[in-house]
Amino acid sequence: MLPTERLDYSTITERKPLQLPDGARLAVWVIVNVEEWDINETMPRTVLTPPAGGAPMPDIPNWAWHEYGNRVGFWRMLDVFDDCRIPAVLAINGSAIARYGAIVKAARERQWEFIGHGFSQKNMQKVADERDDIRRTAAAIREATGRNPRGWLGPGLTETWDTPDLLAEEGYDYVCDWVLDDEPTVLKTRAKPLVNLPYTQECNDVAMMLIQHHKASEYHDRACDQFDQLYADARHSARVMALVLHPYIMGAPRSIRAFCSGPASRSSTGTSPSAAERSSTARLLLRSAGDGERGEPEAAEAAALAAPPLCRTSPNRKMRATRPMSRCAGRRAKCSPSSGTVSVLNCPPRPEPAIEPGTSTDGLAAVSRPSRRSGESGRLPPVAVEHTSDNLVAGFHAAG
Repeated sequence: MLPTERLDYSTITERKPLQLPDGARLAVWVIVNVEEWDINETMPRTVLTPPAGGAPMPDIPNWAWHEYGNRVGFWRMLDVFDDCRIPAVLAINGSAIARYGAIVKAARERQWEFIGHGFSQKNMQKVADERDDIRRTAAAIREATGRNPRGWLGPGLTETWDTPDLLAEEGYDYVCDWVLDDEPTVLKTRAKPLVNLPYTQECNDVAMMLIQHHKASEYHDRACDQFDQLYADARHSARVMALVLHPYIMGAPRSIRAFCSGPASRSSTGTSPSAAERSSTARLLLRSAGDGERGEPEAAEAAALAAPPLCRTSPNRKMRATRPMSRCAGRRAKCSPSSGTVSVLNCPPRPEPAIEPGTSTDGLAAVSRPSRRSGESGRLPPVAVEHTSDNLVAGFHAAG
């Protein structure tokens, strides 16, 4: 099918409002891409052009440039995630699971979600048997995690004309390749609806640093601006924001501080969220009202209801955090690694009035900080729920 046959044109201003739990306005997810570059093939990207041009093999300099990310850069990034207590999604090549076992183990221990990223880091249009590639990737993730992956991110966002059909037929629920909306959208396939979850080209270290040649600090500036605008846009309908990282780029010593300037601290009371307090991520983003522009067939909703739980902050928990991004005033991110995750980002954009003390946060964790107008300490409303280890999954929850 052509893209226009898979996806109806829909303006974001004319849809039914997208609702997140407890009135949150912005769902934020962080995707870490871990890949294996085959030394016997042309490198997917290069940092150093060979002196005589061409594509020599073996291409040791460019292979080593990427390998540094998995040997060193990933672990530098992992410290940031642990210090800031936020979760991530691991988009991983199927072949990388066997090679980089320590990375897989670290992601599993933190209950990160694993999504397919091709079996090897190769344009999907150059894969000899695409269905087999998708199956092998799912099998590798299933062997490593004990569960089938629900999400897919094509290497370099590449697809063939048949990719959505094959993914749906092989049991995937969502894809991230169609970067065309700030809300989840539904793709038609031969089998079942496939949800497209908002990904990003803007807050993506590959596009920003390797293609557009910006310095690392641009990532910080873009993330802050992206957050402010999406939060403002979400006054009447929620939005989804993605942050995309690669260990060999953002994990470099000169880059990492642009992603996070320091550890988060937390003071909390009460107990961790119980199973009863958890809500399904699929329910967060996969279930719909079943009509209008956001309507979904019953099969997608059934898949949502069977999804694993989303761990989120309990009503009696209070959190205090230092901001994870320097000069990003007001942004807060928190989660509990032991329970899978939860983060609530609290920070109304600068033009909005301050929230006075005593304002209800509708059951989500609150951050206390001075009011912009009065200088008093006040609770801010929940503005974002960080995705969990169990899928920031496809689909959505509309007002009904």
